[in-house]
Amino acid sequence: FSVRLEADFVLPDFELSSARVDFGRVLVGQVKRITIKLKNVKAVPVEWEYKAPRSKYGKPLAPWEMPYALSPSSGRLHTGETVWVTISFTPSAAKVFNQKLALRI
Repeated sequence: FSVRLEADFVLPDFELSSARVDFGRVLVGQVKRITIKLKNVKAVPVEWEYKAPRSKYGKPLAPWEMPYALSPSSGRLHTGETVWVTISFTPSAAKVFNQKLALRI
């Protein structure tokens, strides 16, 4: 006997409605929120999670050191499913902020 095996290898992934988010000018201590869309475009479910930045020693940063927050910060999307994620920005000082938000799949 011989059995022919076939499979499609698919890695989980999603599309972002925007790869760049510009909050513009925000007063120190004020909150500005922008909503983006995540969509699962693959044939398999995708689990995702926001990975908050850590110190150079791997420890969590204090709340005042993290100007960005995501809500929801994790989830599971089935094929074709979409979720709206709100990114909140609260500057703690008068300076330019530039950061990449890490999403783990």
